[in-house]
Amino acid sequence: AVLWALASPCLAAPATRVPTIAAERIIVEHAEFTPWDLHTLPPAEAQWVNVALPDVWPKTKLTDPNGNTIVRKPPMMGWYKLRFIAPSISGEQVAVFIPRVTNNIEVYLNGQSFYQSGDVTQTIETQWNTPQYFAIPKGLVQTGENALLIRLHTEKHRRVGLSAVSIGPVNE
Repeated sequence: AVLWALASPCLAAPATRVPTIAAERIIVEHAEFTPWDLHTLPPAEAQWVNVALPDVWPKTKLTDPNGNTIVRKPPMMGWYKLRFIAPSISGEQVAVFIPRVTNNIEVYLNGQSFYQSGDVTQTIETQWNTPQYFAIPKGLVQTGENALLIRLHTEKHRRVGLSAVSIGPVNE
Protein backbone atom coordinates (compact mmCIF):
# COMPACT_ATOMS: atom_id res chain seq x y z
CA ALA A 1 0.00 0.00 0.00
CA VAL A 2 1.21 3.47 -0.75
CA LEU A 3 0.53 5.83 2.12
CA TRP A 4 1.44 9.43 2.69
CA ALA A 5 0.44 11.81 5.39
CA LEU A 6 -1.18 15.17 5.00
CA ALA A 7 -0.35 17.54 7.80
CA SER A 8 -3.44 19.00 9.41
CA PRO A 9 -4.55 22.16 7.69
CA CYS A 10 -3.88 25.28 9.71
CA LEU A 11 -6.74 27.71 10.01
CA ALA A 12 -4.50 30.56 8.88
CA ALA A 13 -2.02 28.81 6.59
CA PRO A 14 -2.18 26.24 3.78
CA ALA A 15 -1.64 22.53 4.47
CA THR A 16 1.86 21.06 4.38
CA ARG A 17 2.45 17.60 2.99
CA VAL A 18 4.73 14.97 4.42
CA PRO A 19 6.80 13.23 1.70
CA THR A 20 5.31 10.21 -0.09
CA ILE A 21 6.47 6.88 1.28
CA ALA A 22 5.77 3.75 -0.77
CA ALA A 23 5.01 0.44 0.96
CA GLU A 24 6.47 1.69 4.25
CA ARG A 25 5.16 3.28 7.37
CA ILE A 26 4.65 6.99 7.73
CA ILE A 27 5.19 9.01 10.87
CA VAL A 28 2.52 11.61 11.53
CA GLU A 29 4.01 14.55 13.42
CA HIS A 30 1.15 17.04 13.02
CA ALA A 31 -2.43 16.74 14.17
CA GLU A 32 -5.43 18.82 15.06
CA PHE A 33 -6.77 19.01 18.61
CA THR A 34 -10.12 19.89 20.17
CA PRO A 35 -11.01 19.76 23.86
CA TRP A 36 -14.39 18.11 23.21
CA ASP A 37 -15.31 16.71 26.62
CA LEU A 38 -18.26 14.49 25.76
CA HIS A 39 -18.39 10.78 24.99
CA THR A 40 -19.46 11.45 21.39
CA LEU A 41 -17.55 12.41 18.27
CA PRO A 42 -16.90 16.15 18.11
CA PRO A 43 -19.53 17.90 15.98
CA ALA A 44 -18.73 19.41 12.58
CA GLU A 45 -18.61 22.89 14.14
CA ALA A 46 -15.99 21.90 16.75
CA GLN A 47 -12.94 24.16 16.66
CA TRP A 48 -9.81 22.19 15.85
CA VAL A 49 -6.36 23.74 16.26
CA ASN A 50 -3.04 22.54 14.87
CA VAL A 51 -0.62 20.85 17.20
CA ALA A 52 2.81 19.33 16.64
CA LEU A 53 3.41 15.79 17.87
CA PRO A 54 4.66 14.91 20.38
CA ASP A 55 2.20 17.05 22.31
CA VAL A 56 2.61 17.38 26.08
CA TRP A 57 -0.31 19.39 27.44
CA PRO A 58 1.49 21.33 30.21
CA LYS A 59 4.25 22.36 27.78
CA THR A 60 2.20 23.16 24.65
CA LYS A 61 0.21 26.37 24.69
CA LEU A 62 -2.71 26.32 22.26
CA THR A 63 -4.91 29.18 21.12
CA ASP A 64 -8.17 29.10 19.22
CA PRO A 65 -8.71 31.08 15.97
CA ASN A 66 -9.78 34.11 18.05
CA GLY A 67 -6.52 34.13 20.02
CA ASN A 68 -8.05 32.72 23.22
CA THR A 69 -5.97 30.24 25.22
CA ILE A 70 -7.30 26.68 25.16
CA VAL A 71 -7.09 25.36 28.71
CA ARG A 72 -6.12 21.69 28.81
CA LYS A 73 -6.19 20.72 32.44
CA PRO A 74 -6.92 17.11 33.45
CA PRO A 75 -9.22 15.47 34.16
CA MET A 76 -10.88 15.98 30.81
CA MET A 77 -11.08 14.51 27.32
CA GLY A 78 -9.29 15.74 24.29
CA TRP A 79 -9.48 14.63 20.67
CA TYR A 80 -6.66 14.42 18.15
CA LYS A 81 -7.35 14.24 14.42
CA LEU A 82 -4.59 12.82 12.22
CA ARG A 83 -5.11 12.86 8.48
CA PHE A 84 -3.43 10.56 6.00
CA ILE A 85 -3.95 9.69 2.37
CA ALA A 86 -4.02 6.20 0.95
CA PRO A 87 -3.66 6.68 -2.84
CA SER A 88 -4.59 3.06 -3.53
CA ILE A 89 -5.92 0.24 -1.42
CA SER A 90 -4.46 -3.12 -2.34
CA GLY A 91 -6.15 -5.12 0.41
CA GLU A 92 -3.08 -4.87 2.62
CA GLN A 93 -3.94 -4.41 6.27
CA VAL A 94 -2.78 -1.18 7.90
CA ALA A 95 -1.65 -0.80 11.52
CA VAL A 96 -1.10 2.08 13.92
CA PHE A 97 1.72 2.35 16.46
CA ILE A 98 1.70 4.99 19.20
CA PRO A 99 4.95 4.85 21.21
CA ARG A 100 3.62 7.09 23.97
CA VAL A 101 0.10 8.05 24.89
CA THR A 102 -0.81 9.12 28.37
CA ASN A 103 -4.01 7.57 29.55
CA ASN A 104 -6.84 5.54 28.05
CA ILE A 105 -7.80 6.04 24.41
CA GLU A 106 -10.51 5.23 21.91
CA VAL A 107 -9.64 5.33 18.21
CA TYR A 108 -11.89 6.05 15.23
CA LEU A 109 -11.19 5.92 11.52
CA ASN A 110 -13.46 7.91 9.26
CA GLY A 111 -16.04 8.21 12.04
CA GLN A 112 -16.11 4.53 13.06
CA SER A 113 -14.77 3.38 16.44
CA PHE A 114 -12.52 0.34 16.08
CA TYR A 115 -10.05 0.28 19.00
CA GLN A 116 -10.11 1.04 22.71
CA SER A 117 -7.34 0.83 25.26
CA GLY A 118 -8.60 1.01 28.81
CA ASP A 119 -12.00 2.38 29.78
CA VAL A 120 -12.50 5.93 28.49
CA THR A 121 -15.61 6.39 30.63
CA GLN A 122 -13.92 5.74 33.97
CA THR A 123 -11.47 7.77 36.00
CA ILE A 124 -9.15 4.79 36.52
CA GLU A 125 -6.31 4.89 34.01
CA THR A 126 -5.22 1.36 33.19
CA GLN A 127 -3.11 2.19 30.13
CA TRP A 128 -1.06 5.11 31.42
CA ASN A 129 2.03 5.69 29.30
CA THR A 130 1.69 2.32 27.53
CA PRO A 131 2.74 1.95 23.87
CA GLN A 132 -0.18 1.00 21.64
CA TYR A 133 -0.09 -1.15 18.48
CA PHE A 134 -3.26 -2.15 16.69
CA ALA A 135 -4.43 -3.12 13.22
CA ILE A 136 -7.10 -1.14 11.44
CA PRO A 137 -9.87 -3.53 10.38
CA LYS A 138 -9.86 -4.24 6.65
CA GLY A 139 -12.33 -2.08 4.79
CA LEU A 140 -12.03 0.97 7.07
CA VAL A 141 -9.10 2.55 5.21
CA GLN A 142 -10.45 4.40 2.19
CA THR A 143 -8.70 5.34 -1.02
CA GLY A 144 -7.95 9.05 -0.62
CA GLU A 145 -8.03 11.05 2.58
CA ASN A 146 -8.67 9.30 5.89
CA ALA A 147 -9.19 10.84 9.34
CA LEU A 148 -7.86 8.97 12.37
CA LEU A 149 -9.39 10.37 15.57
CA ILE A 150 -7.91 9.55 18.95
CA ARG A 151 -10.01 10.32 22.01
CA LEU A 152 -7.71 10.77 24.96
CA HIS A 153 -9.25 10.33 28.41
CA THR A 154 -7.02 12.05 30.90
CA GLU A 155 -6.55 11.69 34.59
CA LYS A 156 -4.57 13.94 36.89
CA HIS A 157 -1.14 13.17 35.39
CA ARG A 158 1.32 15.97 34.74
CA ARG A 159 2.52 14.77 31.35
CA VAL A 160 -0.73 14.14 29.50
CA GLY A 161 -0.26 13.96 25.76
CA LEU A 162 0.39 12.06 22.56
CA SER A 163 3.60 11.15 20.72
CA ALA A 164 4.08 11.08 16.97
CA VAL A 165 2.05 8.25 15.43
CA SER A 166 3.23 5.63 12.91
CA ILE A 167 0.82 4.27 10.31
CA GLY A 168 1.74 1.58 7.82
CA PRO A 169 1.40 -1.99 6.64
CA VAL A 170 0.96 -4.59 9.41
CA ASN A 171 4.14 -6.37 8.29
CA GLU A 172 6.24 -3.15 8.45
